[in-house]
Amino acid sequence: MKHFHFNQLDSTNTRAEILAGLNPARPLLVSARTQTRGRGRTGRPWSSPAGGAWMTLAWPVRAELAADVYAPAPLVAGLAILQTLAPLVSDAEALAIKWPNDVLLAGGKVAGVLCERVVPASRHAATEAVTEAATEAKADGSPARACLLIGVGVNANIDPADLGTDLRHPATSLRAHTGQSVALPALILALGRAIAQAMRDLESHGFTPATREAIEARLAWRDEPVTLNDGGEARTGVCRGLDERGALVLEIGGVRRSFEAGEVHGLSPAAAV
Repeated sequence: MKHFHFNQLDSTNTRAEILAGLNPARPLLVSARTQTRGRGRTGRPWSSPAGGAWMTLAWPVRAELAADVYAPAPLVAGLAILQTLAPLVSDAEALAIKWPNDVLLAGGKVAGVLCERVVPASRHAATEAVTEAATEAKADGSPARACLLIGVGVNANIDPADLGTDLRHPATSLRAHTGQSVALPALILALGRAIAQAMRDLESHGFTPATREAIEARLAWRDEPVTLNDGGEARTGVCRGLDERGALVLEIGGVRRSFEAGEVHGLSPAAAV
């Protein structure tokens, strides 16, 4: 897996897409010290100051696999992130997966995932777009193919106050929680390798019951009341885990329903339905 690191980028997802056009058949890891236009789900800005692990894994999509094979990618990437961070905190049980694409630490958001399926530009267009990367990359002559951009942001050695106040969920960082800094180069490589392995497993075996159970075991608010904003409509119920596709299962009025998208937040026990 080729790794490109930059001092500053607008977005690691954007640069990873360009580099994937130069290397269409191989996974690439792109990281940056800072991002000026990092983004989260639904195009929300993602604050990316120095001290965080800002990165994207460009993963070539296997054409013979159905598109829905990759649907659980944010969840399996989240599990890989959680498992990578667990040895860095003394209370690993404080880590949880916030469906569908965040990792929490003691209730605060410590990491997020943004997955985008794209068909990168041709090798010529990519070379024109990023000359300095083109001198490093060895284009292999393969035709353009779809790839999955798995963007990851981990609040590592930063002060959560530096992330601003316009946040959907309170933030934390590894340093704020543990009182210690982590080695960012080693963390970025460990995360890249863990997510790459998770993608290989997903392609080879699908979203297995064992993977689903591992995620459910660390799922935030499991068997607790939550609210889900689904396309502007707020739904309140009890989180009952995931279905076989990775959709969130809520029990609403005694009936279990699956939701494939939305923003979920915990509620007080008095709000249970």
